[in-house]
Amino acid sequence: MGVLSRKPGRVRRQTRPVAISILWKPLRDPHYVVASLNPGGGGLRQIFARQSTLSELQALARANSEQTIAGLLLGKRLDCSLNQTPYVLIESHVEVALSSLDERAIANEIRALAAQVARRRKAVEVLGWFCTSRSLDAAVSPTHAAVHAACFADPWQTVLTFANAGKAGAFFLHDPRAARWFHAPFYEVTDIKPGSRAPRPTCVAWPAYLTTLTVVPLVAEPVPAPVRERFASAERPVARASRTPARDPFAGVGRAAGAARRSALDIAKTLGGRAAKTSREATEKIDRLRAERAASAARRKAEADAERAREEERRTKEAAARRAALRSPPPE
Repeated sequence: MGVLSRKPGRVRRQTRPVAISILWKPLRDPHYVVASLNPGGGGLRQIFARQSTLSELQALARANSEQTIAGLLLGKRLDCSLNQTPYVLIESHVEVALSSLDERAIANEIRALAAQVARRRKAVEVLGWFCTSRSLDAAVSPTHAAVHAACFADPWQTVLTFANAGKAGAFFLHDPRAARWFHAPFYEVTDIKPGSRAPRPTCVAWPAYLTTLTVVPLVAEPVPAPVRERFASAERPVARASRTPARDPFAGVGRAAGAARRSALDIAKTLGGRAAKTSREATEKIDRLRAERAASAARRKAEADAERAREEERRTKEAAARRAALRSPPPE
């Protein structure tokens, strides 16, 4: 079976849900800027993912920290109706417990899963895939790269990897010109009302990402069963990989960072708190300076008025003295 290419037909148009989203940008990998400068944007699309889907995927990774789970990211391929920006909207997923960690076997599982999606869910597209691992950092391992090359044809199809028992995650895209994978920025689509100034709830606390918005941790709620569709292949016995990290094909990349690394959410909250404190202090200082200047100006005006009054009084007395002198008879 061949790679999974996009479905034929016209791309739908819909306004990007930026107003209710949290933009997460890579903290240390700026290559996405370089990739966007390729002709036609390198065929890439902005990534939007519903918060409920991201939350469920993380819960799945946490619950299967000793197993390897993979699956497909499903949704729509769209062009923004306002500015024609191409993007994808990840709305759901399907998963499978891998029966083997061999590259060819994993690729076959992915293709079989895609075939089931095509038969059962005609209105969605395969936008990429996801996979869990026991690595400390979310990264694209050689096995990830081989499976992706074997299964996905389009440059905008992404791979989302989870590591460290679901505490780390990252979206990746491939730049064929530079022959490298890179962290992709993405939008976490929330359920807040447009225009709300309240801190935005987030389920993302991935060390590789940072946002400039003020965010608060999302209070987790149980996800209704219909949101996630588990196919028959997911019931196969899970192949438990050895506890030796070197034998996990997904865990060979990115072990340098330790668990003590501060999360992007912690950094964002710290920066946001410092920014708010700095802004408040600056406002208070400006108000003090304005009050001091107003008081000084009032003192100077009062002193000037008093000086003018004294000068006027002196001149009045001198004029009165001159008039009195003129009226007095000359001495004999």
